[in-house]
Amino acid sequence: MPKTIPPPPPQPSQDETVRAVRHVWFFFLLAVGLFWGIASMVGADSFFVEYGRRNGGSWNLKMVADLDEAEARAHPGGAVAWLVGSSMLRDSFDVAVLNAELERRGSRFRARKFGQTRGAAGMSRGVLARLPLAEGDVVLHGMGVSNYRRGWLADVELPDWRVMMMLSTRQILDIEAWSAQTKLETLIARPQTFFEYQEESIEGVARWFYGLVRRGTKPKIPSGLKHTRFLKPKKADRQKTEDLSPGFVARRYLEVDGLDLSSTQFNMQGLDDFRRITTAAGVDLYLFEHTGRAAYKEMFVSPEVQAVWSSWYDAQPEAVHFPQPKEDGFYDLTHPNAEGRAMLTAYLVDWLAERPKHVPNDWVKIWSQAQQPQSAVIKGVE
Repeated sequence: MPKTIPPPPPQPSQDETVRAVRHVWFFFLLAVGLFWGIASMVGADSFFVEYGRRNGGSWNLKMVADLDEAEARAHPGGAVAWLVGSSMLRDSFDVAVLNAELERRGSRFRARKFGQTRGAAGMSRGVLARLPLAEGDVVLHGMGVSNYRRGWLADVELPDWRVMMMLSTRQILDIEAWSAQTKLETLIARPQTFFEYQEESIEGVARWFYGLVRRGTKPKIPSGLKHTRFLKPKKADRQKTEDLSPGFVARRYLEVDGLDLSSTQFNMQGLDDFRRITTAAGVDLYLFEHTGRAAYKEMFVSPEVQAVWSSWYDAQPEAVHFPQPKEDGFYDLTHPNAEGRAMLTAYLVDWLAERPKHVPNDWVKIWSQAQQPQSAVIKGVE
């Protein structure tokens, strides 16, 4: 015998359906309101972000927001040298020492530095676009061959929210390395500041919870000195060169087919924006190379790539050549330590006076022969 089919459940009346739809709408609007209320509490200067701020991009934007242009231009001459770039640029110059020496020499320049991890041109253009550039200023940006690797954005594994911090909608749409889906997901992430700062906000909440529950004390607001000044490496960081495994070197080795100097490469797009922004502001742009230790290119860059890169770099009208710190002037393969930073800081003082394209040979000779640095530039570097 066939199984008995039960009668259908009673159907809601029209009035019941209307009430149900109203309830759905109520809970939907309640959820949206709660989310928007929570999201509105997360932003660049929100309470918990101040306690959880920990990435270089966020610290750079905070420095820009806190910048007092009148104070930056209060010196005679009023010109600013804007140093904008990566963590290698961050560690290359001590701005406090630099500005003290510029003041002593009566220079019309004072320097402001904005360096961030992964701060090649593609990312740093977001900082440059927010700076109050004025005619008579100069912008100095550091270049490195590894930043022009094919697929750089995916290679360095930058999270979407860090890209959102720095780029405009048009710039995001122009990222060739991103799929249409990634671009769409990024652009519809609203409110934008919530998605940009939620990780640091959560970190701030965690620090408060840990401080009150585990220690019974209020947490301190981070100083961010390693992002705003330079990194003082720990002992373990100084061993990075010796600890490199053959497998890691092989994976990172840059061959010619991995170099991308086309106009659609992410950092090449950033360089184009650097040129556009500085030209519009009537500001001189200069590019210098972060060469790193000699061992860096020997280990990670093929001779063919070095030749192509050198030829391309020398052809750039904004290119200048800064001196190369000694091998022990770095705390790893690419980032200057106190000694390397002292030399580059001293050179930048001289360079701002004349702005030569190439390093004067006598300057390098004088520096290399000095047993004990005597210049006021060197005192107190670290």
